[in-house]
Amino acid sequence: MTDRPPRVLIVEDLVLVAWDYELILEDAGCHVVATTATGADALRLAEAHRPDLILMDVHIHGEMDGIEVAHRLRERGVTAAIIFATALGDAKTMARIHALGAYGYLRKPVTQEELVRAVRHALKGDKD
Repeated sequence: MTDRPPRVLIVEDLVLVAWDYELILEDAGCHVVATTATGADALRLAEAHRPDLILMDVHIHGEMDGIEVAHRLRERGVTAAIIFATALGDAKTMARIHALGAYGYLRKPVTQEELVRAVRHALKGDKD
């Protein structure tokens, strides 16, 4: 086991939401390696930083949504736990998330307690 804090990549298209997530996660003992609002940057940053966990919004800027980005990350061998954050709860979106083997999803707006609990479970390997 390592003494380093868990490394987290935040993929969120709303700057203030991403900033809020970063503050919460840093307070919880995580190290946020980067934040981005686009799928292309998320792919690049995940491969460069190899985070332990990715907090992924479903609707992000660019041609790919967060679920497609997660799928491509898996194809590229990125094994970080992924937690989705979404305001959508429709059956199609949920089915796509579950098909990826995500460590969970959070319905927006996300509370500090929900975020920290989900991250701790994901880092322990507890899937929803």
